[in-house]
Amino acid sequence: MMHEDLGQPDVLWSKISQVTLGPESSVDEANTVRMTDYFGKDEGSRSSRPAIPGCDDLPLEELQQLRTDSLAQTMRFHKVQSHRTVVVPLTGNISGMLEECRQDILATLCAEAGQPLSELHNAATARVWTAEPNLIPKEHMHITMAIPMFWHEVEPIEVANAKNRRMVEMWRRVLAVQKHQSFEVEIDRVVFLGGSVLLALWRTVGVRENVEGYRVVDRSSPALDPVNSLRGDLVRTFLDAGLTYRALMDANKDTEEQKADVGMLRTNTIAQRSPQGGFIHTSLARLARAPSTEQQAPFWLNRDNLDLTKVYSKCSEWSIKLSGHRMIVDKFWFLETDGAGGDADPVEQPRFMETINMQHAPQHALPTQARLPEEQGHTPMRVMEAQLDADLMAVNTSMIGTR
Repeated sequence: MMHEDLGQPDVLWSKISQVTLGPESSVDEANTVRMTDYFGKDEGSRSSRPAIPGCDDLPLEELQQLRTDSLAQTMRFHKVQSHRTVVVPLTGNISGMLEECRQDILATLCAEAGQPLSELHNAATARVWTAEPNLIPKEHMHITMAIPMFWHEVEPIEVANAKNRRMVEMWRRVLAVQKHQSFEVEIDRVVFLGGSVLLALWRTVGVRENVEGYRVVDRSSPALDPVNSLRGDLVRTFLDAGLTYRALMDANKDTEEQKADVGMLRTNTIAQRSPQGGFIHTSLARLARAPSTEQQAPFWLNRDNLDLTKVYSKCSEWSIKLSGHRMIVDKFWFLETDGAGGDADPVEQPRFMETINMQHAPQHALPTQARLPEEQGHTPMRVMEAQLDADLMAVNTSMIGTR
C-alpha cells in the first residue's frame, strides 16, 4: 500500500512521519528521514512508471518541432531573467564517476530504442532524445545548497553585482559567526525519478564514538546535521537582513510581514521540496518533454515506448558501486546566472561568480580514549613501517656489496 501523497510505503513513512527536523537535528535523525524519503520516491517511481510512452504516431515534422519547442523552453530565461544560487562544486574524482554512471545509464536507455548514445541529441533522427542543456557537463556538476533569489527580471550589471556582493558577505558572515566548518557528504543512491530525471542523492556523515572509544565517521552520528544546520542559519540570516527578492524590491514592507510571506523565502526552495529533511542531490540528466499547454499535459518526445526495467536495474548497480563515496565540502560557488546553461546549469557563463571558502574542520577520525595499539597486542603501523624500511635498506646494502 502506498502513501497517498508521496508515493511511499506506509510502513516506512509511518516511522518518519512523527519526526520534525530542523537546524538542530542530528546527522542520524536527518539521514533517517532523508534516506527513507529517497527510498520511497525511488520505489514509487519504479512501480508507477515501469515504462514511458512514445509518440510514434506523430508526423516526423511535428515531432521535430516539439523538440525545438522543448529546447526553447529549457532556454526560456536566457538573457531575460536571472537567479542567484549557491552550489557545492563536485570534486574531479566524484564528477568523473558520476559522468561514467550517467553515460552507462543513458546508453542502456538508448539501447531500448535501438540507437547508440551518440544519437541522443540529434533532434532529426533520434528515437529517444533530449536537449544538450539537459545534461549538465561534468565540470559543472554540483549540489545546490540554497537559492537566495529565484528567476526574476535581469537587472543592470552594476545593480545586480552590488546585491551579489552583499549576499556573498552575508554568506561569509554566517559561516564565520555560526562557526560552520567543512564537512563530508557521501553518495546514497542513483535514481531515475518519474521516468524523467536522473539524480545522484546524498546523505551526511558525522563523528560518533564507538564502544571501544574510537571516533568513527558515519551516517548515524549524533552530531548536528551540517546541511540542515547551515541552511537554517542562512534562512534566518537572509530574512533578518532583508536579503530576499521582495524585501529588496519593496523596502517599505515591515519585517514581520516579510517573514510571514512564504513566497519571499527562495533561500529554502530546496528544503521546501522535501520538508522532511530536504533532498541533497546532484542533477545528472533530464529527458525532454513537450511543453505543457492548457489543452495538454507534457509528454515524452521519444518515438518508441521504452521499458525502464533495465534502466532501473542499471541505477541499482551504480548505487551499489557509488554508495558511500565521500566528498569534503569546503567551498561554495555563489552564482548569478541568466540562463546561458538552460534552467538547470547555473555554472555556464554566469553573470557573477565568487568562491566562498569554509574553515577546515580538525581531523576527526582519530582515537580519543582508545588504548594504544601496543596495549592491544598489535604492532603499531609506524613500527612496521620502520622495520620494513630497515629491511629494505639491508637488502639494498647487501646487493650493492655483491656487485
